[in-house]
Amino acid sequence: MAIIQKTLPLFNKPFYGYSTSLEGNTFYLTFEYKKRINHWLFSLSDAEQNVLVSGQKLTPDTPLFYDYRLPNLTGYFLFTPIKDQDPETLRDRIRNPSQFFRLYYFYDNGE
Repeated sequence: MAIIQKTLPLFNKPFYGYSTSLEGNTFYLTFEYKKRINHWLFSLSDAEQNVLVSGQKLTPDTPLFYDYRLPNLTGYFLFTPIKDQDPETLRDRIRNPSQFFRLYYFYDNGE
């Protein structure tokens, strides 16, 4: 059993998306900053732009989609601070995710 970790890019734009390969399949990731709730929302679509999950809140250090059954995905996403940071300062820094956070995708490649 080998756990694979893939680092996914984050940007400081209020709305953006990009395609990436996960477990050999193409997916489209969309991110939207909601000022009213001071959080980022994450949506996941397949290669044909069929939405698999919409509006998932990016919560630091919480596995995202861990217990979901998604087509062609067996792993989970993890949004985590770059360094040990005070939770109170993270609330102010959430607007600039590329500077203070990392997004990873983890999965077991079966080897």
